[in-house]
Amino acid sequence: MPVILQGEEQKPEWLPERLDENIVYGERLVRKSLIFRKKIFTCSLTVAEPQNFGIIFSNVTTRLLDWYRENEKTAGGVEFSLACRDVTFGKAISSVDTLANSGGVYSFLKKMDVQLHLYKLGGKYVKTYQPEILERK
Repeated sequence: MPVILQGEEQKPEWLPERLDENIVYGERLVRKSLIFRKKIFTCSLTVAEPQNFGIIFSNVTTRLLDWYRENEKTAGGVEFSLACRDVTFGKAISSVDTLANSGGVYSFLKKMDVQLHLYKLGGKYVKTYQPEILERK
């Protein structure tokens, strides 16, 4: 069963004032122990028009793959933050589920935590979604 967390958050700082498409990539370090650190791939995106989500998400997954190839030994997780219209939430959840459970070049995601933080276009936090990985490696 997928995990859905709900709560209150303030408008994220990456959310632009204009409601057009916007993507911000980054990474953050997480300390796993005294010595080991893992990197989390972060992607904050704004999708104003639902029909553009598929194309934009495809570009994001390409960038994710490039990041993983550069950080394979220290890669520890993926966080997507998406601001969009309500009608796009289902497509976004489905896309993240499919990506997290796909094989091939994206099979590395089965070893990581993947999260999708959903926001309305105005910046109001809706929920955090974690896909259920069907076959952990």
